[in-house]
Amino acid sequence: MIRDFMKQTLRELSFVSLDIETTGLKFKEGHRIVEIGLVRFTPHGKIGQLGMLINPERSIPFEASRIHGLYDVDVELAPRFQEIVHLLKAFIHELPLFVYNEDFDMGFLNFQLRQLKFQPIENPVIDVLKLARKLLEKERMRMNLTKVASYLGITVQRSRAHRAVYDAYLTGEVFRKFIPLLEAQSVFTFSDLLIYLGKSEERFQQWIHDITRAILSRKIVEIVYIDMNGVETTRRIVPKQIDHRNNEYFLLAYCLERKDERVFKFSRIRQWKPTPENLDDF
Repeated sequence: MIRDFMKQTLRELSFVSLDIETTGLKFKEGHRIVEIGLVRFTPHGKIGQLGMLINPERSIPFEASRIHGLYDVDVELAPRFQEIVHLLKAFIHELPLFVYNEDFDMGFLNFQLRQLKFQPIENPVIDVLKLARKLLEKERMRMNLTKVASYLGITVQRSRAHRAVYDAYLTGEVFRKFIPLLEAQSVFTFSDLLIYLGKSEERFQQWIHDITRAILSRKIVEIVYIDMNGVETTRRIVPKQIDHRNNEYFLLAYCLERKDERVFKFSRIRQWKPTPENLDDF
């Protein structure tokens, strides 16, 4: 999957926000998804949504119904999870996902996908709850979605809270409100955001895709690299080989500036940009 959005600024980013409602808190105890909400955003705001009730093939406990307002009668004629997987994946496509509590939503979603022998969701996921905890850590407030949205000046319709589409919409709007706060901390691109949240591995996986393509097409690429002294330099290189050792990624490449083979640590590459040139042009 080639994810060009890795290089996009947060203000230019298109993404999908996702929320689920369930029969309970733990999928390992047999609880299942009863509703999925998806909202697609472009840099201009919300452009579409998909809400799906799902028959969990088990009863919904009263404690869960009291939160989201869904009862057995509401979902008894709804499709089963396996019947909506194609719609779910088609709506998400290759876009990044934004959720409010990644462990919960993606835990349920990927558990049910694997259980039914479907491929799990592999798109990069941004946990907006973790963003809230980092960006608003000095604020003495509860970090639930509606509280954070209200704090950021988003009008919250409490009668619609805890329904999947509406909570997905709020999640996307909360992230959009966070963009200026992230920029104030020098987080400008989606790649920067992954680093900020400690998700360098996902960022590196994208680079592996890009670098592999560059190697196969004999492309010359430009990188911004931080050397051992902390000095930032721009290099034009010809990538040759990717190595993974001691839990780190390394790139063997020919450096056109130094006219020699060099080894670059992925963790020190600040930016990566392919050029239209290849070796055949020289």
